[in-house]
Amino acid sequence: MRISLRLYKLAALLGLLAATTARGGPITVEEAARQREALARLDSALAAETTQAGKFTQYLKAMREDPDVDIRGHVLDLALKQSTGPELEALLLKRLEEEPDGGLRSRCATMLGQYGSEKCLTRLVQAAATDQETTWMVGDTRGRRSARRDAVFALAELGRRLPQAEGSAIKALRELSTTNAPPSESLENARVQALYQLTADDSLLVPFRARLQSNNEKQRVSGVIAFSFLKLHQAPPELRKTLDDPAPEVRSSAALVLGEIGDPQTVPQLMAAAGNRSLDAGTRCNAIGGLGRMRAAAAAALMEKLLDDPEPAVPGNAAVALYQITGKKVKQFPEGYNAD
Repeated sequence: MRISLRLYKLAALLGLLAATTARGGPITVEEAARQREALARLDSALAAETTQAGKFTQYLKAMREDPDVDIRGHVLDLALKQSTGPELEALLLKRLEEEPDGGLRSRCATMLGQYGSEKCLTRLVQAAATDQETTWMVGDTRGRRSARRDAVFALAELGRRLPQAEGSAIKALRELSTTNAPPSESLENARVQALYQLTADDSLLVPFRARLQSNNEKQRVSGVIAFSFLKLHQAPPELRKTLDDPAPEVRSSAALVLGEIGDPQTVPQLMAAAGNRSLDAGTRCNAIGGLGRMRAAAAAALMEKLLDDPEPAVPGNAAVALYQITGKKVKQFPEGYNAD
Protein backbone atom coordinates (compact mmCIF):
# COMPACT_ATOMS: atom_id res chain seq x y z
CA MET A 1 0.00 0.00 0.00
CA ARG A 2 2.76 2.40 0.84
CA ILE A 3 4.43 1.91 -2.50
CA SER A 4 1.18 2.29 -4.46
CA LEU A 5 0.39 5.53 -2.66
CA ARG A 6 3.83 6.90 -3.48
CA LEU A 7 3.22 6.07 -7.11
CA TYR A 8 -0.13 7.86 -6.89
CA LYS A 9 1.64 10.90 -5.53
CA LEU A 10 4.20 10.79 -8.33
CA ALA A 11 1.41 10.72 -10.90
CA ALA A 12 -0.23 13.69 -9.23
CA LEU A 13 3.01 15.66 -9.19
CA LEU A 14 3.62 15.04 -12.87
CA GLY A 15 0.12 16.08 -13.86
CA LEU A 16 -1.42 12.59 -13.85
CA LEU A 17 1.29 11.41 -16.18
CA ALA A 18 -0.11 7.89 -16.10
CA ALA A 19 -2.78 9.02 -18.56
CA THR A 20 -0.11 9.59 -21.21
CA THR A 21 2.19 6.61 -20.59
CA ALA A 22 2.33 3.24 -22.26
CA ARG A 23 4.22 0.01 -21.83
CA GLY A 24 6.84 -1.03 -24.35
CA GLY A 25 8.10 -4.50 -24.97
CA PRO A 26 10.75 -6.22 -22.83
CA ILE A 27 14.39 -5.93 -23.84
CA THR A 28 15.55 -8.52 -26.34
CA VAL A 29 18.48 -10.88 -25.84
CA GLU A 30 20.30 -9.14 -28.68
CA GLU A 31 19.79 -5.69 -27.18
CA ALA A 32 20.95 -6.85 -23.74
CA ALA A 33 24.14 -8.19 -25.34
CA ARG A 34 24.67 -4.93 -27.25
CA GLN A 35 24.31 -2.90 -24.05
CA ARG A 36 26.84 -5.07 -22.21
CA GLU A 37 29.30 -4.57 -25.07
CA ALA A 38 28.70 -0.80 -25.08
CA LEU A 39 29.42 -0.54 -21.35
CA ALA A 40 32.51 -2.70 -21.71
CA ARG A 41 33.82 -0.38 -24.47
CA LEU A 42 33.16 2.62 -22.23
CA ASP A 43 35.06 0.99 -19.36
CA SER A 44 38.04 0.40 -21.65
CA ALA A 45 37.93 3.95 -22.99
CA LEU A 46 37.79 5.41 -19.48
CA ALA A 47 40.70 3.25 -18.33
CA ALA A 48 42.82 4.64 -21.17
CA GLU A 49 42.16 8.27 -20.17
CA THR A 50 44.55 9.90 -17.72
CA THR A 51 42.73 13.21 -17.20
CA GLN A 52 39.33 14.20 -15.84
CA ALA A 53 38.59 16.12 -19.05
CA GLY A 54 39.42 13.05 -21.12
CA LYS A 55 37.09 10.85 -19.10
CA PHE A 56 34.23 13.31 -19.49
CA THR A 57 34.85 13.40 -23.23
CA GLN A 58 34.22 9.64 -23.21
CA TYR A 59 31.07 10.03 -21.10
CA LEU A 60 29.72 12.62 -23.51
CA LYS A 61 30.61 10.48 -26.52
CA ALA A 62 28.82 7.47 -25.03
CA MET A 63 25.71 9.49 -24.27
CA ARG A 64 25.64 10.96 -27.77
CA GLU A 65 26.07 7.62 -29.50
CA ASP A 66 24.05 5.09 -27.51
CA PRO A 67 20.41 4.73 -28.64
CA ASP A 68 19.19 3.35 -25.30
CA VAL A 69 18.05 5.89 -22.71
CA ASP A 70 18.73 3.55 -19.78
CA ILE A 71 22.35 3.25 -20.87
CA ARG A 72 22.62 7.02 -21.23
CA GLY A 73 21.17 7.39 -17.74
CA HIS A 74 23.70 4.89 -16.41
CA VAL A 75 26.53 6.86 -18.04
CA LEU A 76 25.19 10.02 -16.40
CA ASP A 77 25.31 8.27 -13.02
CA LEU A 78 28.92 7.25 -13.66
CA ALA A 79 29.83 10.83 -14.55
CA LEU A 80 28.26 12.12 -11.33
CA LYS A 81 30.36 9.68 -9.29
CA GLN A 82 33.47 10.90 -11.07
CA SER A 83 33.06 14.63 -10.41
CA THR A 84 30.68 17.41 -9.40
CA GLY A 85 32.94 20.10 -10.86
CA PRO A 86 33.08 22.04 -14.13
CA GLU A 87 33.43 18.89 -16.25
CA LEU A 88 30.08 17.58 -14.99
CA GLU A 89 28.47 20.99 -15.51
CA ALA A 90 29.68 21.12 -19.11
CA LEU A 91 28.34 17.61 -19.77
CA LEU A 92 24.95 18.43 -18.22
CA LEU A 93 24.60 21.64 -20.21
CA LYS A 94 25.40 19.78 -23.43
CA ARG A 95 22.92 16.98 -22.67
CA LEU A 96 20.21 19.45 -21.67
CA GLU A 97 20.62 20.84 -25.19
CA GLU A 98 21.04 17.58 -27.12
CA GLU A 99 19.29 14.79 -25.18
CA PRO A 100 16.18 13.51 -27.02
CA ASP A 101 14.57 11.91 -23.94
CA GLY A 102 12.47 14.29 -21.85
CA GLY A 103 13.04 12.42 -18.62
CA LEU A 104 16.81 12.45 -18.97
CA ARG A 105 16.79 16.16 -19.86
CA SER A 106 14.81 16.71 -16.67
CA ARG A 107 17.49 14.87 -14.70
CA CYS A 108 20.15 17.07 -16.27
CA ALA A 109 18.24 20.20 -15.27
CA THR A 110 17.83 18.96 -11.70
CA MET A 111 21.53 18.11 -11.43
CA LEU A 112 22.50 21.55 -12.74
CA GLY A 113 20.49 23.05 -9.90
CA GLN A 114 22.30 20.79 -7.44
CA TYR A 115 25.85 21.02 -8.75
CA GLY A 116 26.05 23.77 -11.39
CA SER A 117 27.60 27.20 -11.13
CA GLU A 118 26.01 30.59 -11.68
CA LYS A 119 26.98 30.24 -15.34
CA CYS A 120 24.23 27.67 -15.97
CA LEU A 121 21.41 30.00 -14.84
CA THR A 122 20.78 31.37 -18.35
CA ARG A 123 20.46 27.86 -19.81
CA LEU A 124 18.08 26.80 -17.06
CA VAL A 125 15.91 29.86 -17.71
CA GLN A 126 15.80 28.92 -21.38
CA ALA A 127 14.84 25.33 -20.57
CA ALA A 128 12.12 26.49 -18.16
CA ALA A 129 10.64 28.71 -20.87
CA THR A 130 11.00 26.69 -24.05
CA ASP A 131 11.94 23.02 -23.56
CA GLN A 132 9.63 20.90 -25.72
CA GLU A 133 7.75 17.73 -24.82
CA THR A 134 9.44 14.63 -26.21
CA THR A 135 9.24 10.91 -25.58
CA TRP A 136 10.58 9.71 -22.24
CA MET A 137 11.29 6.13 -21.22
CA VAL A 138 12.01 4.38 -17.93
CA GLY A 139 12.57 0.68 -18.47
CA ASP A 140 9.71 -0.40 -20.75
CA THR A 141 7.40 2.44 -19.67
CA ARG A 142 7.14 5.42 -21.98
CA GLY A 143 5.28 8.72 -22.26
CA ARG A 144 5.91 12.36 -23.11
CA ARG A 145 7.34 15.16 -21.01
CA SER A 146 9.59 18.21 -21.08
CA ALA A 147 12.28 19.48 -18.71
CA ARG A 148 10.47 22.75 -18.01
CA ARG A 149 9.12 21.92 -14.56
CA ASP A 150 12.42 20.50 -13.34
CA ALA A 151 14.30 23.50 -14.75
CA VAL A 152 12.01 25.79 -12.71
CA PHE A 153 12.87 24.00 -9.49
CA ALA A 154 16.54 23.86 -10.51
CA LEU A 155 16.52 27.67 -10.65
CA ALA A 156 15.26 27.76 -7.07
CA GLU A 157 17.89 25.22 -6.00
CA LEU A 158 20.62 27.25 -7.67
CA GLY A 159 19.41 30.44 -5.97
CA ARG A 160 19.32 28.80 -2.56
CA ARG A 161 22.76 27.27 -3.00
CA LEU A 162 24.54 30.27 -4.50
CA PRO A 163 23.79 33.65 -2.88
CA GLN A 164 25.20 35.47 -5.92
CA ALA A 165 22.59 33.78 -8.13
CA GLU A 166 19.58 34.30 -5.86
CA GLY A 167 18.51 37.69 -7.22
CA SER A 168 18.80 36.58 -10.83
CA ALA A 169 16.85 33.38 -10.11
CA ILE A 170 14.04 35.33 -8.42
CA LYS A 171 13.87 37.77 -11.32
CA ALA A 172 13.78 34.96 -13.87
CA LEU A 173 10.99 33.14 -12.03
CA ARG A 174 8.91 36.31 -11.68
CA GLU A 175 9.23 36.98 -15.41
CA LEU A 176 8.75 33.38 -16.58
CA SER A 177 5.68 32.98 -18.79
CA THR A 178 3.75 29.74 -18.30
CA THR A 179 0.85 30.48 -20.63
CA ASN A 180 2.18 28.23 -23.42
CA ALA A 181 2.90 25.23 -21.18
CA PRO A 182 0.89 22.02 -21.58
CA PRO A 183 -1.65 21.56 -18.75
CA SER A 184 0.13 18.38 -17.66
CA GLU A 185 3.25 20.39 -16.77
CA SER A 186 1.61 22.24 -13.82
CA LEU A 187 4.22 24.87 -14.63
CA GLU A 188 2.50 27.83 -13.01
CA ASN A 189 2.28 25.90 -9.74
CA ALA A 190 5.99 25.09 -10.01
CA ARG A 191 6.88 28.72 -10.73
CA VAL A 192 5.01 29.94 -7.64
CA GLN A 193 6.41 27.16 -5.46
CA ALA A 194 9.96 27.86 -6.64
CA LEU A 195 9.50 31.58 -5.91
CA TYR A 196 8.30 30.76 -2.42
CA GLN A 197 11.38 28.63 -1.81
CA LEU A 198 13.53 31.69 -2.49
CA THR A 199 11.41 34.48 -1.01
CA ALA A 200 9.20 32.90 1.70
CA ASP A 201 6.56 35.40 0.52
CA ASP A 202 3.41 34.23 2.30
CA SER A 203 1.13 35.83 -0.29
CA LEU A 204 2.30 33.22 -2.81
CA LEU A 205 0.50 30.52 -0.82
CA VAL A 206 -2.97 32.06 -1.26
CA PRO A 207 -4.02 29.81 -4.19
CA PHE A 208 -2.82 26.66 -2.43
CA ARG A 209 -4.64 27.57 0.77
CA ALA A 210 -7.78 28.19 -1.27
CA ARG A 211 -7.61 24.66 -2.69
CA LEU A 212 -7.53 23.21 0.81
CA GLN A 213 -10.94 24.82 1.41
CA SER A 214 -12.47 23.63 -1.86
CA ASN A 215 -15.62 21.50 -1.98
CA ASN A 216 -13.91 19.47 -4.69
CA GLU A 217 -11.91 16.53 -3.32
CA LYS A 218 -9.39 16.54 -6.17
CA GLN A 219 -8.74 20.24 -5.59
CA ARG A 220 -8.07 19.58 -1.91
CA VAL A 221 -5.65 16.78 -2.82
CA SER A 222 -3.93 19.16 -5.24
CA GLY A 223 -3.68 21.78 -2.51
CA VAL A 224 -2.13 19.33 -0.06
CA ILE A 225 0.42 18.06 -2.60
CA ALA A 226 1.38 21.65 -3.46
CA PHE A 227 2.77 22.12 0.06
CA SER A 228 5.32 19.36 -0.49
CA PHE A 229 7.23 21.59 -2.95
CA LEU A 230 7.76 24.57 -0.67
CA LYS A 231 10.80 23.35 1.35
CA LEU A 232 8.89 23.95 4.58
CA HIS A 233 10.28 23.08 8.00
CA GLN A 234 7.06 23.76 9.87
CA ALA A 235 3.64 22.48 8.83
CA PRO A 236 1.03 25.26 8.52
CA PRO A 237 -2.10 24.79 10.67
CA GLU A 238 -4.40 24.63 7.64
CA LEU A 239 -2.34 21.76 6.21
CA ARG A 240 -2.39 19.90 9.50
CA LYS A 241 -6.19 20.13 9.54
CA THR A 242 -6.41 18.18 6.30
CA LEU A 243 -5.32 15.04 8.15
CA ASP A 244 -8.91 15.06 9.48
CA ASP A 245 -10.47 15.56 6.04
CA PRO A 246 -13.52 13.34 5.33
CA ALA A 247 -11.98 12.13 2.03
CA PRO A 248 -9.45 9.26 2.30
CA GLU A 249 -7.31 10.52 -0.59
CA VAL A 250 -6.97 13.93 1.05
CA ARG A 251 -6.07 12.38 4.40
CA SER A 252 -3.52 9.98 2.91
CA SER A 253 -1.91 12.79 0.93
CA ALA A 254 -1.80 14.95 4.06
CA ALA A 255 -0.11 12.18 6.05
CA LEU A 256 2.49 11.76 3.31
CA VAL A 257 3.23 15.48 2.98
CA LEU A 258 3.35 16.08 6.73
CA GLY A 259 5.87 13.26 7.03
CA GLU A 260 8.00 14.79 4.29
CA ILE A 261 7.96 18.21 5.95
CA GLY A 262 9.13 16.57 9.17
CA ASP A 263 7.80 19.10 11.66
CA PRO A 264 8.29 17.56 15.15
CA GLN A 265 5.06 19.23 16.28
CA THR A 266 3.10 16.91 13.96
CA VAL A 267 4.39 13.71 15.58
CA PRO A 268 1.45 13.33 18.01
CA GLN A 269 -1.04 13.93 15.19
CA LEU A 270 0.64 11.39 12.90
CA MET A 271 0.81 8.88 15.75
CA ALA A 272 -2.93 9.29 16.34
CA ALA A 273 -3.62 8.66 12.65
CA ALA A 274 -1.25 5.68 12.48
CA GLY A 275 -2.95 3.96 15.41
CA ASN A 276 -6.55 4.72 14.43
CA ARG A 277 -8.07 1.50 13.08
CA SER A 278 -11.16 3.35 11.85
CA LEU A 279 -9.08 5.17 9.22
CA ASP A 280 -8.23 3.87 5.77
CA ALA A 281 -5.00 1.92 5.29
CA GLY A 282 -3.51 4.59 3.03
CA THR A 283 -3.69 7.31 5.67
CA ARG A 284 -2.38 5.01 8.38
CA CYS A 285 0.52 3.69 6.30
CA ASN A 286 1.56 7.15 5.15
CA ALA A 287 1.44 8.38 8.75
CA ILE A 288 3.59 5.41 9.80
CA GLY A 289 6.00 6.11 6.95
CA GLY A 290 6.25 9.76 7.95
CA LEU A 291 7.07 8.88 11.54
CA GLY A 292 9.77 6.53 10.30
CA ARG A 293 11.33 9.14 8.03
CA MET A 294 11.28 11.61 10.92
CA ARG A 295 12.85 8.96 13.18
CA ALA A 296 10.34 9.98 15.81
CA ALA A 297 11.55 8.26 18.98
CA ALA A 298 8.19 8.85 20.66
CA ALA A 299 6.57 6.54 18.08
CA ALA A 300 8.76 3.49 18.72
CA ALA A 301 6.36 1.82 21.17
CA LEU A 302 3.45 2.44 18.82
CA MET A 303 5.33 0.79 15.95
CA GLU A 304 5.92 -2.27 18.15
CA LYS A 305 2.19 -2.44 18.83
CA LEU A 306 1.27 -2.06 15.16
CA LEU A 307 3.36 -5.09 14.19
CA ASP A 308 0.27 -7.17 15.09
CA ASP A 309 -2.32 -4.86 13.54
CA PRO A 310 -5.13 -6.68 11.67
CA GLU A 311 -4.89 -4.37 8.64
CA PRO A 312 -2.62 -6.32 6.22
CA ALA A 313 -0.66 -3.28 5.02
CA VAL A 314 0.16 -1.91 8.46
CA PRO A 315 2.63 -4.43 10.03
CA GLY A 316 5.16 -4.23 7.20
CA ASN A 317 5.10 -0.43 7.21
CA ALA A 318 5.41 -0.43 11.00
CA ALA A 319 8.39 -2.78 10.78
CA VAL A 320 10.16 -0.43 8.36
CA ALA A 321 9.41 2.58 10.57
CA LEU A 322 10.58 0.72 13.67
CA TYR A 323 13.88 -0.05 11.93
CA GLN A 324 14.30 3.59 10.90
CA ILE A 325 13.62 4.77 14.45
CA THR A 326 15.50 2.16 16.47
CA GLY A 327 17.67 0.12 14.05
CA LYS A 328 15.77 -3.00 15.10
CA LYS A 329 14.64 -5.45 12.39
CA VAL A 330 11.69 -7.72 13.12
CA LYS A 331 10.15 -10.62 11.19
CA GLN A 332 7.50 -8.35 9.67
CA PHE A 333 10.19 -6.32 7.88
CA PRO A 334 9.61 -6.73 4.09
CA GLU A 335 12.23 -9.00 2.56
CA GLY A 336 14.57 -7.12 0.25
CA TYR A 337 13.27 -3.68 1.23
CA ASN A 338 15.97 -1.00 1.49
CA ALA A 339 15.02 1.25 4.42
CA ASP A 340 18.36 3.07 4.41
